[in-house]
Amino acid sequence: MGFESRLYLGAYVATMPSALIQITTQPTDLTSCLGESITFTVAATGTTNLTYQWQFSTNGIVFTDLIDNDNYANVTTATLSVNTTNNIGEGHYRCQINGDLSLASFTNDITLAINALPSAPIASNQSSCLEASVTLSASGGTDGAYRWYTEATGGTNISGEVNSNYTTAILDETSIYYVSLINSLCESNRTPITITIGGSACVGSGELVVYNGISPNGDLYNEKWVIENIELLPETRENKVSIYNRWGSQVFEVANYKNDNNVFKGLNLNGGELPSGTYFYKIEFNNGQPTKTGYLVLKR
Repeated sequence: MGFESRLYLGAYVATMPSALIQITTQPTDLTSCLGESITFTVAATGTTNLTYQWQFSTNGIVFTDLIDNDNYANVTTATLSVNTTNNIGEGHYRCQINGDLSLASFTNDITLAINALPSAPIASNQSSCLEASVTLSASGGTDGAYRWYTEATGGTNISGEVNSNYTTAILDETSIYYVSLINSLCESNRTPITITIGGSACVGSGELVVYNGISPNGDLYNEKWVIENIELLPETRENKVSIYNRWGSQVFEVANYKNDNNVFKGLNLNGGELPSGTYFYKIEFNNGQPTKTGYLVLKR
């Protein structure tokens, strides 16, 4: 590469390089966040057998060769990928390009600025014995700077959810959400939040307790028939409740009885008021456990 010499009558005569390397794509300054992969690109023409040698400097003055990135030979375009995992601050790069019968050419000196990530937010796991919509809370930032996700990495954040609290849709199984913090440059790692539905969340809910009376008279006491814990216990949540009068005629039936809705309030299948008296119930469970039967007294 470079000068060519020839011998004439016992003397060397220097021949100037005949090719000029033209850099057609200059790499540009970049700003990144810790952990990103950044790529610089350079392209050149003007001669044959082009080779590229990327160089690095911490002060922008003294450059040293990057040994692992000098294998671009006889191509017109070369790249440098920089993994920013362990380097916070600024680094300076340039590329030296050589070719047949040419002087070396250098790209512009370029700067890669690597910024630290914000600290990940703090959040606690949640649980609900019932299928429920759960409000999640995080701390460590200011409202507007939060991002909520349903994936650990990648994907897009949940649209419009940028504050420290996020309320999920109704969950019927254990789920994991993720929350991060973002500043003007970088986004933190994501903090996982596990929402346990049923199972261990129902421990301590007690046993099934069937009340034997109801007085739907408008005084706000005993207005509905309570089957305590029926919607809390995993083994009783899926059920069918039937009520019969003393002649054995069915007057009420509902699937998946709950004490706030799907509940017996002294009304028959058509929504009419049932008279005071003794009624008989049957509670069947989808998991096959024994049916419960008994009686209840309705008093108006």
